[in-house]
Amino acid sequence: MTRIRIRMTRYRTALLSRASVLCMTGGTLLFVAACGGGDTPTSPSRAATSAAPAPAPPPSAPPPPAPVTRVVAEGSGFIPVLHLAAVPFTTDTTGTVGVSVDWTFGTNDVDVYLTRGNDPCTIDQFNTNRCPFLGLAESLTAKPEQLSVPNLAAGPYTVYVGNFGPTDESISIQITLTSTSAASAASTSNTRFGSIKGTLSEIIKAD
Repeated sequence: MTRIRIRMTRYRTALLSRASVLCMTGGTLLFVAACGGGDTPTSPSRAATSAAPAPAPPPSAPPPPAPVTRVVAEGSGFIPVLHLAAVPFTTDTTGTVGVSVDWTFGTNDVDVYLTRGNDPCTIDQFNTNRCPFLGLAESLTAKPEQLSVPNLAAGPYTVYVGNFGPTDESISIQITLTSTSAASAASTSNTRFGSIKGTLSEIIKAD
């Protein structure tokens, strides 16, 4: 029995030794887990880093102010055939000057002219196309006749309304100022048709 015990002990010892050898020759993870022969490796420490906050975007530009249109002059009156009515007015800020003129009879030809200054033209200058027009509307068929001239500085202006007939006429006029000129402002001309329209005989000044 003693020999048997000794053999058993030796066998167990041999088994343990063999297990120890296997454990020692195994991979690092096996050695650590089964044999307890070393400290558990740890990953190198990493300094905590935080991304710098992105810079705030620059504030957006405020939208341009909306156009503001107001009436600067309006009225009505009688214009005999082949006469020119002068309607002076004054603006107090830069903007687009709009003029709308309507009349009674569609058979009459009524036209609109805009100049700078307080009634700066004589009838002779008008008839010979020497009046410094900023814009004009001389349609043969449009009714009402409308004119729009952008980017005019503040100051005195005059609208001339010509009745080329064939009969006397009653007209109504409205003059507006748009403080911020629209990008699509109507194009204007400052060259008259001249003799095609005929010669006017007199300027009538508005009260």
